[in-house]
Formats: sequence, structure tokens, C-alpha cells
Amino acid sequence: MRLMIDTNIFLDVLTQREPFFADSKAVLQLCESKKVQGFLSASCVTDIFYFLCPACNAAVVHVIAEDISLLRFTDLRFQTAE
Repeated sequence: MRLMIDTNIFLDVLTQREPFFADSKAVLQLCESKKVQGFLSASCVTDIFYFLCPACNAAVVHVIAEDISLLRFTDLRFQTAE
């Protein structure tokens, strides 16, 4: 199964936003465990940084990005309409 992961899923997990945290974390865990194939748009990554930067400094944002390993479970490639 392929899932397009919305920016809000990442933000829910990173900010532990309730009541969505548990469900959003479960979605990311499915992707990480390769039970589903997760995709995100290129703008998703920049949106995450945009929303997180006001709350913390750049070094903290960098650590967060490494901790969640945004690209570890996502296969980023250009998709064309068939």
C-alpha cells in the first residue's frame, strides 16, 4: 500500500499534538517498518522546517530532522503521470 504522508502527520508527532499524536505516530511507524510505502511531497519537508523554526533554533530543528529520519523510510523519486 502506498500512502502520501501529509505535513500535519509529521507536525503532530514532532510537537506531540493531541489528540492526533498517537494515530500520526502509528502511521509513521507503519512506514518505518516498511509495512506501507510512505511518500511525501518536496514541499512537505520545507513546510515542516517553516512551522518548527519559530519554536526553536536551527540546531534543534536539525537534530529533530535527524531523529525522525524523514528520508529513512520514504522513497523520494519523481513521479510522472502515466
